[in-house]
Amino acid sequence: MRIERLGISGYKSIREADIALGRLNVVIGRNGSGKSNLVSFFDLLRASINDQSHEFVNRNGGPNSLLFYGPRRTKEIEIRLELKVNIETDGRTERIDASVHQRLEFRPPDHLVYSMRPFVPPAGFDPSRVVLYNDRCAIVLPEGCDRRIGRMIYHDLNENIGVYHFIDTSLISDIRLAGYVEDNRRLRSDGGNLAAVLYRLRETEADYYRLIVETIRLFIPFFDDFDLAPNALDPSRIVLNWKQKGSDYLFGPHQLSDGSLRAIALTTLLRSPPDEKPGVLVIDEPELGLHPRAISLVAATIASTSYDKQIIIATQSPEMLDEFDPEDVICVDREVDETVFHRPDGESLRDWLEDFSLGRLWIKNVIGG
Repeated sequence: MRIERLGISGYKSIREADIALGRLNVVIGRNGSGKSNLVSFFDLLRASINDQSHEFVNRNGGPNSLLFYGPRRTKEIEIRLELKVNIETDGRTERIDASVHQRLEFRPPDHLVYSMRPFVPPAGFDPSRVVLYNDRCAIVLPEGCDRRIGRMIYHDLNENIGVYHFIDTSLISDIRLAGYVEDNRRLRSDGGNLAAVLYRLRETEADYYRLIVETIRLFIPFFDDFDLAPNALDPSRIVLNWKQKGSDYLFGPHQLSDGSLRAIALTTLLRSPPDEKPGVLVIDEPELGLHPRAISLVAATIASTSYDKQIIIATQSPEMLDEFDPEDVICVDREVDETVFHRPDGESLRDWLEDFSLGRLWIKNVIGG
């Protein structure tokens, strides 16, 4: 699955946006411009598809915090996705264009999520092409498409959008503490089950595990390997133990720096087997805590992963931006009272790029953002 276009209305600082997405999308912008709102939008999307929008709204401060300038000005959040989906039917793979429509309404006085307004097909539109799930998600199929494919697309939306915030690396964060050994199917959004995932990869996907370890050694030259095993006193728990080159001393996750932990989580996400990663990866500030040379390595890994996965990253790093092309970039600006998105014109930047890097042009505000 790939998201070709993304439409957002009424969400936080985004009054109205229509964004074309490629296989690799690098989102840049000033503090407060709305980058984080775009990232959190994908959390809302996943929650609403999973019928968990009430929980998401309550967790994020209620409708007043989510609606564009509050409920007096905005009554609903609307989501529109244009998708390309590969569906295997009758032994062959078909590429199908479909769209998804969601509308979350907020009504006073309690300001809770009330319902999705039913999708109303425009005049002349064939209603048989519309498939509804959970009264919140309308999937519009191409003409003549089997309606069972709507169920497949809905399943893909549930399974194939992953949003990752490897930000909390405090001493009491899940990523540093012992976790449940069976929580190992897919890396969680905060990396909290990192030890369990790495343990399973070592036991079942040895080649990918070795690739992860070899990549981590490029970030952390003194790193030798992980020492992963269920706790002898409680076999249901596992912790991210590791060893240093030339020593048999056992280190724990509390002896890794914040940047090292984030680098390990990123590497595990990006270097894991392709069929174990979501089809769409949204990663918030992957450069946090990384040395500039490590940023270059992360960017190269992101770029290589984007050949079979769609990637959206939000970054504040000129060094990270230097590793990508102008056509990969989405600039976020604040105009008057709202967030706007645009892509820089690569052709108009050709002369500039003979003398300046893309990151330098961002700092000079040549490309916006």
